[in-house]
Amino acid sequence: MAARVLLLDGCSDCCEGATGAVLAALSGSGAAVQHVRAPAKEIGLCVGCFNCWMKTPGICCQRDIEEYTRDYVGADVVVLISPITFGCVSYHVKKFLDRIVQTVLPFLTTYHGMGSHPRRYDHKVSMVVVGVLPENCDGMEDEIVATFRAFVHSVGHGLESRSRAVVLPHGAHTLEDASDFSRAIAGLLSLRSEPSGNCRQALRALPVRPLPGTNPASPSKRVMLLCGSLRPVGTSHKIVERVRSVAVSHVDVTVVEASVKEDVSALLEKAREVDTLILCFPLYVFTMPACVIRFLEALLAQGPRPELRVAAICQLGFRDTEYNNTALAATRIWTHRMQASWAGCLSGCFVSLRHPVEQWPASHRQALDDAVNSVLSGGEIGVRTAAVWSDEPTPEWAHNTVANIAFVWWLGLGRALRVAQPYAPGRRSLTLRSVGVFASALRVPLITSAAVLLAGAAFAVWCAV
Repeated sequence: MAARVLLLDGCSDCCEGATGAVLAALSGSGAAVQHVRAPAKEIGLCVGCFNCWMKTPGICCQRDIEEYTRDYVGADVVVLISPITFGCVSYHVKKFLDRIVQTVLPFLTTYHGMGSHPRRYDHKVSMVVVGVLPENCDGMEDEIVATFRAFVHSVGHGLESRSRAVVLPHGAHTLEDASDFSRAIAGLLSLRSEPSGNCRQALRALPVRPLPGTNPASPSKRVMLLCGSLRPVGTSHKIVERVRSVAVSHVDVTVVEASVKEDVSALLEKAREVDTLILCFPLYVFTMPACVIRFLEALLAQGPRPELRVAAICQLGFRDTEYNNTALAATRIWTHRMQASWAGCLSGCFVSLRHPVEQWPASHRQALDDAVNSVLSGGEIGVRTAAVWSDEPTPEWAHNTVANIAFVWWLGLGRALRVAQPYAPGRRSLTLRSVGVFASALRVPLITSAAVLLAGAAFAVWCAV
């Protein structure tokens, strides 16, 4: 039986030749190819409601993604083609990636040494992400490629899938240009390909700090705080409110949201009036959310902004804060391509930040305040400040245990054991793998409970004796 390949084409006119090169490579593999152009089939942004995990497991509340999801689940290999203007995929392709969280489970486990969500379906989908370099990389080609490869590597780890990154030069038209793609497809179709290399090491190697020797800038006068979370209330909103409260006594502050309702042209108009841009967003499928990418792409298209200073604050649910580096490195590349100044970033885990600001660890509150004051005064976010913010004292096993127990509490034991597979043939809801996934997700509390029971029994025997 021929392998099933879903080709999601996010290429614009500027890299149209890459699609032909990839299709030519696929035709030689003997696979059955379904070619879908991402911009032609408009889907909405992920709103971060988590209904696809908690209320309607495996089904997004926005039904415009159903056809995509069914094709994705049924494919052996998913091929995504996208321009990589600043190290991450385009807005149209990222919308698709943000929405496939319904194909994984909410539980937190580890996969090849890093945090991940177990896949919902028995069938493991392989993924090749083809990135097409811009015509002019502004001297950032090595960083763009490294950031893109680390992003694809992270997707493979975090979604428990086989993933490969392929980079094509701008203007690729021939099969020779897609030789790396042909090898990647051959490896994935043979099912021999698993995550290769050290993902954590690749993420840590990404440059996210300001360039050395950067001259101090003038103090900020007008600041835009962009909240990149589409949830009505979330951790990003708490951070933005804290930043606003610190900054409002010094400068003119404008708070905006990169939401579904917000007109991008209105955001761009407001961005023209500021000299400092602070981005605050959660990590969505291992880079910035699609709504933030949409804003950055539109702002980059307007041309350089040498007077602009940029800082970013990113947080995620995994204990592995290294995952944030893909989004932060991409933001740094974007800043360079805008000819703006990069003031640094903060990378954290929202375990310590999910509570009201008053209940945050004092060290985190102080680190955030110090970072904001430094940026507003024309300086950079210091290494020590960033280290304090990224420090998460909760051990990984405890972090995962608490999160998984909470998920079981919200779902109920029956629904937690019943892994819904709405897009699988026969709509199976209980498999042997589901029991294994559940046991794996709760292995720490189960072992702990057994140890406590054994200790209690031993103590009872000792008392009886």
